[in-house]
Amino acid sequence: MQHAAGYEKHSKLSLLSQNTTEKRNPLYKIKISLITLICFILTACTTVPITGRQQLNLIPDSSMLSMSLQEYDKFLDQNKLSKDQEKVNMVRGAGVRIQRAVEMYLTQNKNREGYDTKYKSA
Repeated sequence: MQHAAGYEKHSKLSLLSQNTTEKRNPLYKIKISLITLICFILTACTTVPITGRQQLNLIPDSSMLSMSLQEYDKFLDQNKLSKDQEKVNMVRGAGVRIQRAVEMYLTQNKNREGYDTKYKSA
């Protein structure tokens, strides 16, 4: 019995020293980092409502929309509109047709909630 108890004690010490050695090993840190990264990526993946595909969201949609509208306004402030009315009308017409097509698609697929499809012509 004493021999079995000694073996069990030695076995526990062996496992303890093995765990400590693993934690000092550079590969152990790499494994932990990779596992953490994979967990982060899996939790940051979301499904795109319109297409159903998976995407990695590092920036929330609300922040992305806000930033894009700010940049669009900045672009309009820094760039002058064309004086050629025919070209301006052509671009506006294309924008309105794209807006209508998107609205029709979203309405048909009942995904219109939460989307602002107002075409902003400069």
